[in-house]
Amino acid sequence: MVSVVLVASLVVGLYESSVVEPYFLDGTLNPWVESSVANLLQFGAVIVGLVGLGLLLGVVLLLMRRPLGRTVLVAACSVALLVASVGIYVVLSAFWDFGMTDEPLSIVILIGFAISALISAVTLILAALKATARWIGARQTQ
Repeated sequence: MVSVVLVASLVVGLYESSVVEPYFLDGTLNPWVESSVANLLQFGAVIVGLVGLGLLLGVVLLLMRRPLGRTVLVAACSVALLVASVGIYVVLSAFWDFGMTDEPLSIVILIGFAISALISAVTLILAALKATARWIGARQTQ
């Protein structure tokens, strides 16, 4: 399910980064329209989409009890954890740099990144356990 959400974020992120309005309704400049920020959003959307595909592939291979699934899942969760950490940093810096502390969307995004980091960390730990390797190996001996 997480991978489907991440792949959907790829599509939404690429779309949103291409249609960002340069000014808010009150006439103030939107800080997200700088070309570097738009490029960062597009890069982030592609990375999130690739992580989503990696998670999906890793889960399918793991359920088929293939050792490669465990490796792919650990790698994808590591990248997802890194992306979530960078996302938390970006949102927190937007809080202080742009004064967006009362922006409800920023708080929701921050909570989303925190939940994503938690799920990625738990999945990473569970996939890296020796018990998972034994479970995969049990199929191969039968």
